[in-house]
Amino acid sequence: MIQYFHSSTEWQRHKRQGIKRKLHLEQSDFHLARDMVEILNPFHEITNQISVHGLARILHIVVFINQITEHLSTAITAVKYLLALRNACRVGLNITNNYYSLTDSSALYRITIVLHPSFWDKYFKLLNWEPKWIAEEIQLTQDMWVSFYKPQHINPPASVAPVNLR
Repeated sequence: MIQYFHSSTEWQRHKRQGIKRKLHLEQSDFHLARDMVEILNPFHEITNQISVHGLARILHIVVFINQITEHLSTAITAVKYLLALRNACRVGLNITNNYYSLTDSSALYRITIVLHPSFWDKYFKLLNWEPKWIAEEIQLTQDMWVSFYKPQHINPPASVAPVNLR
C-alpha cells in the first residue's frame, strides 16, 4: 500500500495529468484503505473457503458467523479506526446478527451442529447458550432420528420354514 501511495502522490504532482487538487489522494486515504483491507480480509478468507465446490458445509456456517461477529465487534470498539468505518462495521454486525437469527429456525442446521463430532453440546456451552436451549436442540435431534432414521424392528414371517442347503 505504501508503494501505491508514493507512486500516486508522485503522479499527482504533475500538472499535465489534469487532476484537480481536491481529488488528490492523501496519506489519510491510504490509511483508510489499509483499515478497510484489515476489516474486510476475514470476509474474503471465509468467502474463499465456502466458494470451493464440495467444501461448503452447513455446520461451518455458525463458526463463520461467530468469527465475523467477533471480528466486527472488535472493530467497532477499536479507536484506531475512523468513526465512519466503525459505524459501517456496526451495520455489518446488525446484518450478521439477522442472518444468525435465521439459523434458529432451521431444524436441519440445528441438528447438524448437535451431530457434528467436534461440537456436540460443548460448542453451545462454550458460547454460553442457555441449558434449556441446548436441551431443546438435543431433543429435536433425537426426535428427528426416531421419526426418520431409526431402524424399524421387523419380525420374520412365522410361515417361512428354514431352508436346508445340503
